[in-house]
Amino acid sequence: MAKNKRANENCIICISAIYKAEIDPTIDYFKRLCISLRKNATKEWVLFHFNGHGVPKPTEAGEIWVFNKNITQYIPVSK
Repeated sequence: MAKNKRANENCIICISAIYKAEIDPTIDYFKRLCISLRKNATKEWVLFHFNGHGVPKPTEAGEIWVFNKNITQYIPVSK
């Protein structure tokens, strides 16, 4: 019963989540997006999910990778 209740809670969370899909964002666009998301989230969480088809894994420091302005190479992004 607890397992079913937990599954239902997760569904409710998923349904109420707001998401935005971005395919291969450039570093400038990604930084503007982060600022906008944090501003609108106020005290809520912001989660980034990368489906890494060819994207390097996050660095040990927690940096994630996005394209440079020319979309020719990946660059790590941190706070």
